[in-house]
Amino acid sequence: MASEGKKALTSLTAEQDKWSVYSSTRSTVSGKQPLTKEEMDKMTRYFHATLYLCLGMLYLKENPLLREPLKKEHFKPRLLGHWGSDPGQSFTYIHFNRMIKKYDLDAFVVSGPGHGAPGLISNFYLEGVYSETYPNKSEDVEGLQRFFKQFSFPGGIGSHMTPETPGSLHEGGELGYSLSHAFGAVYDHPQTIALTIVGDGESETGPLATSWHSNKFLNPVTDGAVLPVLHLNGYKINNPTILARISEDELTKLMEGYGWTPYVVAGSNLEEMHQAMAATVEKCVQEILGYQKEARETGKVFRPRWPMIILRSPKGWTAPRKVEGHYLEGFWRAHQIPLPKVLTDPEQMKTLESWMRSYQPEKLFDENGKLIPELRALAPDGNKRMSANPITNGGLIRKPLKMEKFQNWALKVDKPGVTSAPSMANFGDFLTQIVRDNPTNFRVMGPDETESNKLSAIYKASKKVWVNGYLPEDEDGGNLEPQGRVMEMLSEHTVEGWLEGYILSGRHGMLNSYEPFIHIIDSMVNQHAKWIEKCLEVSWRQQISSLNILLTSTVWRQDHNGFTHQDPGFLDVVANKSPEVVRIYLPPDGNCLLSVMNHCFKSSNYVNVIVADKQLHLQYLDIEEAVAHCTKGIGIWDWASNSQGAEPDLIMASCGDVIRFVNVVDLFKLMPNGYHPHGLTAREYAALFTTDRPCIFAFHSYPWLVHRLTYQREGQQKMHVRGYKEKGNIDTPLELAIRNETDRFSLAIAAIDNLKDVLGNKGAGAREKFADMMIRAKNYAYEIGTPDYCSSKPYGLIIDYHGAGGNPTQQWNNSQYYTYQRSEDYVVVYPQGYDKHWQGPSYATEGVDDLRFTSDLLAHMESEYCIDSSRVYASGKSNGGGFVDLLACSDAGDAFAAFAMASAALYTDTSLDSCTKRRAILESHGDQDTTIPYHPQEPGSGGELPDVGDWVEWWGERDCGFSAKAEIVVDAAGEVTTYSCHSWKDVVTHYHLKTLDHCWPDAQGDNYDAVNSTHDCKATQVLDFTSKALDFFARWSLVDAPENT
Repeated sequence: MASEGKKALTSLTAEQDKWSVYSSTRSTVSGKQPLTKEEMDKMTRYFHATLYLCLGMLYLKENPLLREPLKKEHFKPRLLGHWGSDPGQSFTYIHFNRMIKKYDLDAFVVSGPGHGAPGLISNFYLEGVYSETYPNKSEDVEGLQRFFKQFSFPGGIGSHMTPETPGSLHEGGELGYSLSHAFGAVYDHPQTIALTIVGDGESETGPLATSWHSNKFLNPVTDGAVLPVLHLNGYKINNPTILARISEDELTKLMEGYGWTPYVVAGSNLEEMHQAMAATVEKCVQEILGYQKEARETGKVFRPRWPMIILRSPKGWTAPRKVEGHYLEGFWRAHQIPLPKVLTDPEQMKTLESWMRSYQPEKLFDENGKLIPELRALAPDGNKRMSANPITNGGLIRKPLKMEKFQNWALKVDKPGVTSAPSMANFGDFLTQIVRDNPTNFRVMGPDETESNKLSAIYKASKKVWVNGYLPEDEDGGNLEPQGRVMEMLSEHTVEGWLEGYILSGRHGMLNSYEPFIHIIDSMVNQHAKWIEKCLEVSWRQQISSLNILLTSTVWRQDHNGFTHQDPGFLDVVANKSPEVVRIYLPPDGNCLLSVMNHCFKSSNYVNVIVADKQLHLQYLDIEEAVAHCTKGIGIWDWASNSQGAEPDLIMASCGDVIRFVNVVDLFKLMPNGYHPHGLTAREYAALFTTDRPCIFAFHSYPWLVHRLTYQREGQQKMHVRGYKEKGNIDTPLELAIRNETDRFSLAIAAIDNLKDVLGNKGAGAREKFADMMIRAKNYAYEIGTPDYCSSKPYGLIIDYHGAGGNPTQQWNNSQYYTYQRSEDYVVVYPQGYDKHWQGPSYATEGVDDLRFTSDLLAHMESEYCIDSSRVYASGKSNGGGFVDLLACSDAGDAFAAFAMASAALYTDTSLDSCTKRRAILESHGDQDTTIPYHPQEPGSGGELPDVGDWVEWWGERDCGFSAKAEIVVDAAGEVTTYSCHSWKDVVTHYHLKTLDHCWPDAQGDNYDAVNSTHDCKATQVLDFTSKALDFFARWSLVDAPENT
């Protein structure tokens, strides 16, 4: 027995030389040295440049090129992100770039381990696409600093391949979908190759395991190709990966069993790995192009054994092998932040600096901070760059579906509720036309249920795609063909992934499934909804076709299959998603189903879930009535009612100084006792929550669930639940809570609002203070990163006021102070005006004293933060700008050193005598402003307005006396008027812009006004007003402000 035990133990270590990347370099393609010494040197330096950027993204917010020794203040206060898979992904990307240039390929990249995003984003930046997409992340020192700081930082981007990343159509945050997304994107894109990096952790998921079979559905004549690179770096977060520790023979046979031709590249010696990878990638590309050439020249479809690569490289490649006596490179410790103690451990900081300098950034980037030309030349140009491929922003190439009028398939309904008809089968006839008329940009996906779901009529137009073995009996109703438009595989994950990839890359489609088993893809739909929601916030992302999910075989008609097939809960999952991106439709009959599906197929940027049974059903509405009903979404059916002209008796519908704190451990206690054995009786529930008092309930999950559990509880209408509402971003914990109204301030405000009967208006002051504290916390997160309520360095303070009807977020995105490095010397506050207005115009709420509010806000900031009281400034746009002028003319303004306004609504300053103060004033105004005209001919919406030119003269006279003379400089953008006197140079500065409408000028053209305003703000790029404001503020403090000198 002992010998048997020893033998078993030996077998578990038998292939250590192959599992370890530190043994000799191995390659299936052997004996080739395709790279010259010069090419290899350039590729190595380019590789090092990308890895330097990876570390910069993980650690730095300042000193991006290490042109001074690293200091603690150069680091982000909270280190987030992943290093482990970055080198392998970058290595793969660089080698495929060589193939793109050599063979003029059309390609894009999919990152399965999307948490290793720095490995690819670094390449996207170096090849110029990132800077073209985000001009403020320019290819220079300042742009690189912004590029580093934004990564995994509040107000920046997430640590995956997020929608903000050009070149990405797959985030990779939730693992398992890389291959199915890649295949979906290359179907009907015959010239495209999807380079797909599959993580070895991801390879352990069920969805990824089934998606290897996608090659049985790839037509080499009409589709593109996928080149999977299974990246074995050996470890997950804290465990070895399975595929990295099975024998290499077993691993290659596994891939061969899936129908692939695997090529191994393994090792850690960079020069040897370069040669091996270059030869292997080229071998794979040649095979792909050869298979496609053969199929397309002969017109005969066959299933190649497509190539794939097994890349075995160290986790965290090029990191120190050991740190403090423990393994780092090639071990699980390299997975996330490789040196996590740099903020507190000087030795780790030295180690990191030495490591980063080992890449020799001074030899990779020129004096301006741009990658040197000889390395830049390694990347392809234009849209040949994988990060610029239009497929990854599918809306750019999306074409509308060709659709006939759905009314042509209307069911005849002479009298409602009398005639039965097959609603789903009738829709199948309509669907047949769509399939027939859109042969290259519409597909129907499903897990083997198209026939069962009564949609088999579509086989008249196109059959099921099948690039696999055939038998004679398939001719008897098998409905198979290599060119089919229907795709079925008994893996909901894979078909959902295909559909997502297909629509993300600019096409249209639909998934049909049994209602009970759609739960299998709950999480996938969740991730797609999150992707769409973030895309709505990214101005350059074009809208894609909606994800249409048709659910049939519904719960009420599953009596024959029983309990296991009865689950309508997918709607609960979808209902929890952001209302901006999800839609649920339950059409009651065939004509409504036609109307709904027509709408869904034409829609974009939604997840549409349609529930409709497949059996024979009564029909209620003719086609005109159905269209009207579906357009309204809800309505009374008069034919089924008898309440015409009368009050109905019954509605039938389908489809405060004493506080008690209650903590709930067992959630099901909330349910009535008769519905759950743990539920409280009515008496027990009332003893805790009462039946007539408001309850503010802070909940861990989605708030609607508490309402469901307490449904029909006495007093339930007084239950106010706060929970996660699908509002997320790169946040501090407090900011995330504020977004979802679960923070302490929001809860306190909710309590005050629900105690009006007790408090009256006594809580108004406290309510306002809590609102201010919320804004302060959000702004601090955007500016600093993580809360640090004490600082040895005093900061200047800017209070920035939004326009009428606006909000702090809009103004934050208008002024964008956070994008300027010199703004880090300030804390910027974005207050919310009462009822979205500021004091001054006639439309402002009467009795609201915003001057007092500003003084209180300033006092609070100075008491809570290290604020330099001599450097306090105000800025604002429109109504907010007008309030800044009112503030300048008030005693409250004595605490401010300077004032900046854009498109100011000057309702309170209509004559020279309106104001007696002397102030440093900066203002910009457009000649095309239709809201606050430069030369108004009639009163505005808030009262009389001055001529802006006169107003500028008044400020010149107020500061410099009646003999003040203006200096006017004219350029292509307009006029710059300045007044100087005493020691005050340009104490009044005014930009009169010829082409500007009612906007905050922004040089990049990407602020809120430029992207969202109803005004023509395209001309905002004539002036960077935020930069001018920061320059103006820097010249003034209370010591030398006009009123005080």
